[in-house]
Amino acid sequence: VLCNAMCKGVTEVKELARHGIMEYFGQGKAFVFENVCSLLNCMAVCGACACRACNGIEDTGMENIALVLVSFTHWLYLAWFMLGFQLTGPFIISAIEMLATDIPAFLMAVSVFMGAFASGMYILSNKVGLHFWMRDLEVCLMAVLGDPQMEHFEGTLDVWPLVA
Repeated sequence: VLCNAMCKGVTEVKELARHGIMEYFGQGKAFVFENVCSLLNCMAVCGACACRACNGIEDTGMENIALVLVSFTHWLYLAWFMLGFQLTGPFIISAIEMLATDIPAFLMAVSVFMGAFASGMYILSNKVGLHFWMRDLEVCLMAVLGDPQMEHFEGTLDVWPLVA
């Protein structure tokens, strides 16, 4: 796997050097998709191997994160091969456009509201420090994901509204 990733990485770097960065990432949607998936995959495989070499088998946290990225990019690369089929090609293009435009806009809007509520919770809690604000932000994120942590509100000031 490592040899395959390194050979593919060398090929991608040569292509990047030959065409330049603007043409490498600006040829067209399908080419950009393939180039990004290939580069991410090669970097993630090499990163997973580097994490294993540095940390051994005792601490596999960073290696697991790299392996998740490897798995994700492998599946995305499989989607690139599906572009050539009449039934799946337009669907894949639509999904890529949605991932590139709609989801970042939604995440930006959600992050504004999460930051606002986390700041409000931080101010009303009368606690000081970045750790407490990050904890409030985590509580807001978990509430957005459908797992509110109601015990976080216990023992705070009496200015909190009653939560039903």
